Amino acid sequence: GEGRGGGLAGSEEEGLGAVEGRSLGASGEDSGRGEVRGLESVEECALEREASQRALSALASDLDRLSSSSSPKSSEGRRAESSSDEESWTCLPSALTLEKPASQRRLVVFLDYDGTLTPIVKDPSAATLSSTMREAVRRLATRAPVAVVSGRAREKIHQFVDLSELYYCSSHGFDIDGPGGLRHAVSADVLPLLEATAVALADRLKDIEGVALEDNRFAITVHWRNVDTAEARSRVETIVDEVLAHPPCVGALRKSYGKCVYELRPNVRWDKGEAVLYMLELLRRTNGGADDDDLDDQTKRDWYDTLLPVYIGDDTTDEDAFGALRGLGGVCVLNVAQTDEGQRPQFTKATHVLRGVDDVETFLNFLATD
Repeated sequence: GEGRGGGLAGSEEEGLGAVEGRSLGASGEDSGRGEVRGLESVEECALEREASQRALSALASDLDRLSSSSSPKSSEGRRAESSSDEESWTCLPSALTLEKPASQRRLVVFLDYDGTLTPIVKDPSAATLSSTMREAVRRLATRAPVAVVSGRAREKIHQFVDLSELYYCSSHGFDIDGPGGLRHAVSADVLPLLEATAVALADRLKDIEGVALEDNRFAITVHWRNVDTAEARSRVETIVDEVLAHPPCVGALRKSYGKCVYELRPNVRWDKGEAVLYMLELLRRTNGGADDDDLDDQTKRDWYDTLLPVYIGDDTTDEDAFGALRGLGGVCVLNVAQTDEGQRPQFTKATHVLRGVDDVETFLNFLATD
């Protein structure tokens, strides 16, 4: 809540042009800059506007500088890691076997939504949160900062979860908000292009039965779970690829994969991994009690050493967060329901596994209990 994570006041429209995501061209080479718009001020810690701007401006370079130690790794550092960090999820221990974290570790919890807090369903609008799961998350949020990290649009995920004390990293972390008025948006200048692309896709996909488009503001989600034939499913992907291959989308948007979905997002180096690192660094800066310029690298590393980040997710997009948090000694939990076993790759960067939404609820209640 506000007392733990530091109440942050902010405005997307007035945001400080602070951190930048590097835009990638179709070939993967740098093609420009995608602005990350951010916070107005840090209210609870009484930081001045200039101090807040310095904090955010230093974020990307600070993470890069500390990446060789126990602090988080930047996206480029994580992409360069060896595939040896991955192993078969069938060999992972259950998170239900974990013991209580030591009292000196500061728990911070990140939760995916679809397939983690709720089962995967055919109708995306029907993925409602059960009352018992909501209560488990609410109880946990009284003990530690909790963030929901979802591909859903901000308004949708707020409506589903309905807990104002949480942080929300929606649209795969492109749209962040939380207690105290925190607002942080990445590549907001691409929103008109995403809207136009959604219209174009809707027109070209309208004759394919079972396909559904979902506007998640900073992402367009193309659901093909209910498309019956392999031929029709192949046609869906062909249309998506054709739209991305031509102006104005080419180089500006990229395609990612999920469970029976394609997602079109801004083509910048930002994902769920960057979002969780951003949240952790923000918590450090708002709870440090000193101007960040006065802190040496060792002090910053010491703060990260006190953390115990926990991330629970079920899909390939959560692998970015697993990779980011493993360097911090995080508990990275892959939730694999029996019905989903064939819908995800066998290898993962997770450290533990759960076997369904009921297991997730049990684990959250465990973390929330004294």
